[in-house]
Amino acid sequence: MKKRSGISVLAILLVLFTCSFVFYTYSRYSSSSNDSSTAKVAPWKVSVNGTDIVKNKTFTTNDITWSSNKNIADGYIAPGRSGNFNIELDPTGSKVAMDYSIKIDSTAINNSNIEVTSVKINGTELTGVDGVYTGTLTLAEVTSGTKVNANVTITWTDKNTDSANIEDTNTGSDANDISIPVTVTATQSVN
Repeated sequence: MKKRSGISVLAILLVLFTCSFVFYTYSRYSSSSNDSSTAKVAPWKVSVNGTDIVKNKTFTTNDITWSSNKNIADGYIAPGRSGNFNIELDPTGSKVAMDYSIKIDSTAINNSNIEVTSVKINGTELTGVDGVYTGTLTLAEVTSGTKVNANVTITWTDKNTDSANIEDTNTGSDANDISIPVTVTATQSVN
């Protein structure tokens, strides 16, 4: 009987050893992991004349360079004078290509003798459609710091007709500033 109980103990030990080996084998192939992925978001930054138009929706330019005219005081427009102002679109900090449009609403000027006579973008004269001038900055241009420089020329033509003289007199007698609405729009170029 002692022999039987020794075999029983040996059998129990063999079963325990086999079970522990089986559990150990299964535990080697069981694993779990937690992970997360991150993606960098491409920054979108656009400024016009130094104003961040992503955060501030309006910009102003009062820096008009007037043509020389000995009969008109410096800093003023009147019939026979023209002037230039610049609009600088700066994508520094962006990491995507962009399409842009610059709309100059000359219909909002209260004198038909004052008109936009020239728009040059980066030195090239453009013809806009309904006062809208468009272009694209490639990703290479954006990341290299290329800026869009629009130079706009306005002219108060001295037509010297009765109706033009009345309109010019009315504009001059109001002595208000003339506002030329400009809208600059930049969007991500996806093509």
